[in-house]
Amino acid sequence: AVDGRRTKSYTDTVRALFDTDRDCTNCAHCARKMATSTSTLKRKLGNEGTTFRALRQAFLQERATVRLLDSSVTVGEIAAELGYSDVASFSHAFTRWTGRSPREFRTHTASPR
Repeated sequence: AVDGRRTKSYTDTVRALFDTDRDCTNCAHCARKMATSTSTLKRKLGNEGTTFRALRQAFLQERATVRLLDSSVTVGEIAAELGYSDVASFSHAFTRWTGRSPREFRTHTASPR
């Protein structure tokens, strides 16, 4: 009955939590915030064709890309803001997502061909 009254998908709710709760970095924390169990959240996301990990990675990639467009913010500040333990970890993840390092992304974006 409760699920029938939901106006937002679980995917949309988790994405909104990423924006509003910096501590929402794992499925268990988000499930608690949503007043549901971790297994229920995982199952509901699976029914919507996604996973918590995929949503989290997409959020981090989108946020990193937007933040890198602001050249007044250092890569180290962005890494810390997104919860990475060091710049190297962030740089490795960003390169995996985009095929370019944060520096290459900034250079290419600042002076497109």
